[in-house]
Amino acid sequence: MHDRYFQDGIGGQSWWGKVDPLKAEWLIETPWRVSVLNPTQQYFLEQYVMPLRFGDVLGYTKGGFSIGTAGVETELAQFSRAFRALPAIRFADVKDSTETIPVRALKSGKFLWFYAVNTGREAVSLSFAFNCAPGIVTDLAAQRAQTVAGTQFAIRLNPCELRSFRVDSADAILKVSLNGHKVLVNHPKG
Repeated sequence: MHDRYFQDGIGGQSWWGKVDPLKAEWLIETPWRVSVLNPTQQYFLEQYVMPLRFGDVLGYTKGGFSIGTAGVETELAQFSRAFRALPAIRFADVKDSTETIPVRALKSGKFLWFYAVNTGREAVSLSFAFNCAPGIVTDLAAQRAQTVAGTQFAIRLNPCELRSFRVDSADAILKVSLNGHKVLVNHPKG
């Protein structure tokens, strides 16, 4: 993924004609500017979550002339923790997850891994129903495990947020409910 940026000769005198508004005795100016066009705060992550909307991404790299992450380090770190905790193996799309809220799952060994990502601009509530009590469900970004005694597990997804989880038993997710509307789910292959 490369930054979207533009270059301009705004610091050069030819840009302004005879008047140079950027001139000051203490300023040693370079004639060219490179500016990264990034949304602020939560929507900064849109460039990261949108690839997950259309497919399972195994890795991200960030490059270009200017990285442009100033001011969004906290949000980027949270996304990175959720993403990097997942195994670098292809996850199966969970049937009938929405275009805006993709859900993917992987059954690997004795674990069931799954993630949900909100690529939209509104917060949503999402719940997962298991065929039996899953036991321990771990939020991978927070490294927080909780015991789920029933068959339901609910989360809230903010705009442009990725949440990833591991279940300590390989039971399949059976249903996903988005804001109260139930959606049937296929057993992930794995």
